Amino acid sequence: MKKRTLILSLACAASSQAALVAHYTFDESSGQTAADSAGTPQNLTTTNGTVAWTTGQMGGAIDLTADVMVANDAIGNGNNFTISIWVNEASGQTGYRGIFTTGADFVDNTSGDPIVPGGGEDNWGINVEGTRQADMRYNNPTVGSSHGVDVPAFEQNVWQHLVMTFAGDGVSSTGGVYLNGNLIATITQPTFNDLSYNAGGQIWQLGTDRNNDSRRFTGLVDDLAIWDEALSDEQITALYNGGLAGLNAAEVIPEPSSALLVLSGGLLALRRRR
Repeated sequence: MKKRTLILSLACAASSQAALVAHYTFDESSGQTAADSAGTPQNLTTTNGTVAWTTGQMGGAIDLTADVMVANDAIGNGNNFTISIWVNEASGQTGYRGIFTTGADFVDNTSGDPIVPGGGEDNWGINVEGTRQADMRYNNPTVGSSHGVDVPAFEQNVWQHLVMTFAGDGVSSTGGVYLNGNLIATITQPTFNDLSYNAGGQIWQLGTDRNNDSRRFTGLVDDLAIWDEALSDEQITALYNGGLAGLNAAEVIPEPSSALLVLSGGLLALRRRR
């Protein structure tokens, strides 16, 4: 009953028209594939190393030790998005590491090996720096490279929630980065460049910087979700609080039709209790 009440209250707070285009709960517990439970499934499959599975922030998690997982196809395509991910970076890791990234075809989609080392154009995603801060990357067409937005106080050996949003209107674009439910910084670009997830061979990769394969991440990852809209501050706070309570992204921000069913069922239950 308590979990049902929590889901109902969070669904009210986080109601959204955003569609969940990809969702990885990492609850498999075995194998080398993480299933996508949303939209047209774009599963993540190991290309380098052998991933392990462990207990996560909610349910299971993937344990990456310099391993790489690659989406089997494009993950959506559009002008607006939100990426939400729970990360527990291993203690002692140093240097710049890619967590979930995409970009132009500088890394082979099958092997994960670099094609052109150091390529920086068309770079998007979530990374972590050795200076104990996360680094969110937005493509910047003005300079032909990417724009990084830092998230300070990113700790090791503890679960933390990272979110990056992007909203474009065809003329300009705005991004927001969040740590543990709080807005840390925003970025506004006077020129517009949408995230064409599959343009030029772009494929999302988990566990490495797509533009430099030597920057592999070591740590745990849980509940990776992507929406086709920029979620609000309120919704992102609800995602964090829901995660602390053991709820995954789809339970906190259900699909519009599912949210209506949850709210209708909750109201019906309340009427029956009267």
